[in-house]
Amino acid sequence: MDFSQWSLVLSGGLLMSGIAYPFYAPTQPSWKIGAWAGGGLWSLWFGFGALAYLGGMANVFGWLGLLAAIPWAFFLGFVLLLTIGRHMQLLSLPAPILANIWFMT
Repeated sequence: MDFSQWSLVLSGGLLMSGIAYPFYAPTQPSWKIGAWAGGGLWSLWFGFGALAYLGGMANVFGWLGLLAAIPWAFFLGFVLLLTIGRHMQLLSLPAPILANIWFMT
């Protein structure tokens, strides 16, 4: 696998943790939610990233990649959210860009 395929696969976990962060953060006492997290721009940013991720997984890995895309993203996003914690809000922002790297290569 080259860099564009790795970035596509890893962007799924970042996307999922970015989508889940505004809903999971209020359950943790020390986690802050940013001003635009969970709003319309946040949803648009990660929504287009999720579409690019699904399209990329189908294009690069075929039907098997499309079927494995959502469970892989949920698993990796859950692990990243629990291990990285409150910094995930910032670290997940480049995920839609990573999901689109395979377009440029």
